[in-house]
Amino acid sequence: MPDIVIKPEDLEEMPEKTRELLLEYLLPKMGLYEKYGKWSTTEPKVAEPTPTLSDNPPTQIPIEAAIAVLAPLGEQGIKAARILVESQRWVDEKYLVGFSRAELAERLGISEKSVNGVIGSINRRFSFRFDKTKYDRKKCRVIRFDRKTARYDFVNGELRKAFKYALSALNQVKKDGLSYEQYNYENVFFTSHYLTGGPGNRENDIFRLNPSAIDDFMGENGTVHQFDEDLDYDHNGLYGYESFSGYVLVGQKPSHTFWTNHDQDEEYYRSWLGDDGNLHSELNTGETNETHQGDENE
Repeated sequence: MPDIVIKPEDLEEMPEKTRELLLEYLLPKMGLYEKYGKWSTTEPKVAEPTPTLSDNPPTQIPIEAAIAVLAPLGEQGIKAARILVESQRWVDEKYLVGFSRAELAERLGISEKSVNGVIGSINRRFSFRFDKTKYDRKKCRVIRFDRKTARYDFVNGELRKAFKYALSALNQVKKDGLSYEQYNYENVFFTSHYLTGGPGNRENDIFRLNPSAIDDFMGENGTVHQFDEDLDYDHNGLYGYESFSGYVLVGQKPSHTFWTNHDQDEEYYRSWLGDDGNLHSELNTGETNETHQGDENE
């Protein structure tokens, strides 16, 4: 094959984009590298990704992880979770958070001595979602007992809401005669109210839970990672952003977490572990309603 000779005047006559692509390909082969718009003989260093793995407890877990906690529980454990997700309430003009041991015993129809066992079963299932080689499972709790108020409640509001959504999913798939391993989550959908152009400008679509992520969390090897995402928007020249930060339990398969913005709307993110072992996330803008209807008609 004959050699191809390119003269300076040939480069000048080339379309700009073609010239840029050609130089980008050829010059590194000649030992030249682009840096700040100029070519140098020094090869640029590739920045290593910032590790996201954390030994902190999660402030947020995916809906799929909460399902993996709840699905294997017995009837009393599920019932206790249903009670506790509604722990913030008004009673006789008093705003209460959490339930006392006596209140839980009455609602569950069990003795007060048995309450700790039921709560313990939920916390144990939660702790099993963590990789035991990296975390002390005895410290992994989702429901706590506040000694000052003598009440049980979820560790924080985000975890409470994740379990509320998980219970909604279980309501859709749980059937008499089926074990939890047989539940079909393929047609479990949630509404995604994602930001499209500033406050008050939102799209309402749906997204499907990821059944493979539920199976992944059943594998008891989840890890906690630092979550940091900024959501920029531009609405008629009005620029702004939402910033979300926390610690998320994550697995190998993409799963869904929600984050509350300053307008108290929820942004859903799809998160997973990349090949580099770090957390990767993207805003979940859902599927169209037409896609959902098409699935239902199949």
